[in-house]
Amino acid sequence: MYEQISRLQFFFLMYWLVIGTGIYLLPLTIGQFVIHDSWMVGPVFILGAIALSAVVHVFVRVFPGQNLIDALQTAFGSWLGRMLGGWMLIWMFVNNCLILRQMTLFVTTNIFPNTPVYVATAIFMAPLIYAVFKGVEIVGRLAEIISPWAIATTIVLYLLALPNARFTNVLPLLADGFSPVLRGSLVPWMFSTNFIIALLMVRNLKDPRKMGKDVLISGIAAGSTGLFAESVTTMVVGQIRSSTLFPVLEVIRTIRLGYFLERLDPLYVITVITTIFLNAAALFYTMLVAVQSLFGCKSYRPFVWGGALAVWSGTFFLMKNSGRMLDFVIHAAPGYYFVTAVGIPVLAIVVQLVKRRLTRNRPQGSQPTGGGRASAAKP
Repeated sequence: MYEQISRLQFFFLMYWLVIGTGIYLLPLTIGQFVIHDSWMVGPVFILGAIALSAVVHVFVRVFPGQNLIDALQTAFGSWLGRMLGGWMLIWMFVNNCLILRQMTLFVTTNIFPNTPVYVATAIFMAPLIYAVFKGVEIVGRLAEIISPWAIATTIVLYLLALPNARFTNVLPLLADGFSPVLRGSLVPWMFSTNFIIALLMVRNLKDPRKMGKDVLISGIAAGSTGLFAESVTTMVVGQIRSSTLFPVLEVIRTIRLGYFLERLDPLYVITVITTIFLNAAALFYTMLVAVQSLFGCKSYRPFVWGGALAVWSGTFFLMKNSGRMLDFVIHAAPGYYFVTAVGIPVLAIVVQLVKRRLTRNRPQGSQPTGGGRASAAKP
């Protein structure tokens, strides 16, 4: 029996899949391509979210009651389906390592600069293992409790930074054309492919047929958040955003109201860590569900400790430093994520629809008029 979560809890989990790490990493990656027009990335992101929600919407109708791994075996057969499921599992593993590496980079840079990466990762994973072992319902409740506070805190911090904003930093509009905006949208689109893990939570929702709509709402909310955050970040820090590792943190550090309200960046740090936790919990849970489905086990819980050890090791072996991580995110990850997280589910949909069409159009064989044994007895 799979644990159930509400649509609101599911919405928050999908929202933090993008905003959880995007709230501090995306301004850096977007700033490598576009500065003045960075706010346009939000609306462009929404277009990608609409496409992904359409994929989820169609998938749950073509494969009713099946999660992503089971559906691949239905569409492609046992052997090829398991191979593609294994490929999806590798992508989930890399994705988990990437998210945890981003968290440790943020923590070791701003809070514990002398702490080894493997120690910071182990400390963060301890509550993560406990929450995921307890079940997705616990993770959903945490998202429902933490999200209003995290969203409200983020909005208030951005509003307090607005007095330091200069509108001239977003001008001139489209001075270099629309191409830099599209290039700057690649990494946000890459993170939006995390919405596909919703297909591994099909059995955790009472009505999975509404999953596509919930993903669409989450994508629009994430894109709107990006529009607001990118606008404020550009207007406050301007050209500096392309050369600083955490542009949003620089925005928060500009907040000063008189001599009694300043240094509010600890609030931002706490918010980032809690939202990354929700992001990592959703990704880790779905990775374990993929393992359970791939090997036909009754529960994912026996794999929690082994999966945690694998992700902990991969976090600092696959991405040893921030330079290697950013190089992977900017240059290699978008194509890898699009082909794997979007291409494989879409291909499964097409194959299954073609198989249904061929089965429907297959001519029925004529029934023998006499008994089978009598016909066979004739020479």
